[in-house]
Amino acid sequence: MEAMVIVTRGGYPECIHRFHIVLVDKEGNTIFERGDINFLTCLRSSAKPFQAITALRAGIVEHFGLNDKEVAILTGSINAEPFQVEIVRSILNKGGLDESFLQCGIQYPSHKATAEKLKKEGQPPLAIYHNCSAKHAGMLLACKAKKYSLENYLHFEHPFQKEILRTVSQFTEMEENQIKTVVDGCGAPVFFMPLKNLAVGYKNLSISNEPYLLKLIKSVIKHPLMIAGNDRLCSEIIELTNGRIFIKIGADGVYAGFNNITKEGLALKIEDGSVKPMYLMLLYILKKIEWIRENEFEALKKYWHLTVKNSKNYVVGEYIAKF
Repeated sequence: MEAMVIVTRGGYPECIHRFHIVLVDKEGNTIFERGDINFLTCLRSSAKPFQAITALRAGIVEHFGLNDKEVAILTGSINAEPFQVEIVRSILNKGGLDESFLQCGIQYPSHKATAEKLKKEGQPPLAIYHNCSAKHAGMLLACKAKKYSLENYLHFEHPFQKEILRTVSQFTEMEENQIKTVVDGCGAPVFFMPLKNLAVGYKNLSISNEPYLLKLIKSVIKHPLMIAGNDRLCSEIIELTNGRIFIKIGADGVYAGFNNITKEGLALKIEDGSVKPMYLMLLYILKKIEWIRENEFEALKKYWHLTVKNSKNYVVGEYIAKF
């Protein structure tokens, strides 16, 4: 059965966004599916929990005295709002490093108001404003803790990147040689795998009792703005559900999450990578599988009640989820 979001104009379908969706139970059995559950999917930033756990396993909390906010932001795709940038700088400083060590590339913050303010002030884009800067800071501290090279920390053959691959293999229940490793938008290695294995990976995040993993999840639940930021769906879902639902976006149309109560894992991929239809479908699916309640669904209405407006601000169409 297909899942899609249809964008209409004057009551007629104008655009169709197709999805692949899979939900697994705590044993890893598929209990809900739409489209192709084995659709080959690049994890993008949905890989960040696995990358963050690997950094924590290197002992960076103990070595450098990271606090809960600093732990939480390691798995974040941040807006680079000022309070987040301050935390990333603190992580680097605790490791005796500065922003020059970051190899994620430079950009302005994805938070529009923050970016506009910096531009008006004549400030340049920086690596620390990159939405992956916290992940990179965690990688650098892990390499320093383990006395690995900092200069080539993004190379596929770097020992820390090999450790990340082992972590991904562990949680997604795939052999390392079956996981396809490619280069992410920030320059770090990232992974292609069947969509179901991503869901299995997140299910395993929910059932593991590993202290480092529990530390990471509890830190994000305590500080949900660290995983994304203000006006971001990941942060809002985690906060609204008091951590019952842990959810993480990946670029170009990926979402993955787990239910802390049922220990189920969910993965979703929109083929064309569009953002707004992905938000809408995610929330309808979360409601369908009873991960979120009616009042929580209504509280997130701005993400699923989407209309098409013309230049005169007239409503001329709508977004409709079909699954």
